[in-house]
Amino acid sequence: MTRQEWIDQNNSFYHITQTRNVQSILDNGLENRNGKGICFVRTNDDRVIRYICEMMLCIDDDLDFSVIEITPNEINLQSNEIQFDCVVECTNPLHNYIKRENIPVKEENVIGTYRGNSLGIPDLLGYETTLRQEFDLEQLT
Repeated sequence: MTRQEWIDQNNSFYHITQTRNVQSILDNGLENRNGKGICFVRTNDDRVIRYICEMMLCIDDDLDFSVIEITPNEINLQSNEIQFDCVVECTNPLHNYIKRENIPVKEENVIGTYRGNSLGIPDLLGYETTLRQEFDLEQLT
């Protein structure tokens, strides 16, 4: 699928953050803190959310995460603002940056929560294999 098709179909982007950050995000919007853009993933499938939280975002003892949904129409997204992200994890094709300095967020954009497991994913190789087999890991072109 192309970036423009994703936008035309108004398919969602999801930002995952530690729940302790949500109030600041509601007050200030999602901010481009790395200069590349604001990090998103193009699915809210529980298996992918778990993988991202436990493999990429568990950086301390705070294991509570929130999922924020943004649709292209609500932010008037343009295809040239969607950039590839390059992560080493198997979910790499689903990761994108949106090249903006800030994206406003409302309470209704916060659509879910996830509690990480401090022990991580027990059979990581098997979990990654399952993700590759059962999930469409396609990059936008």
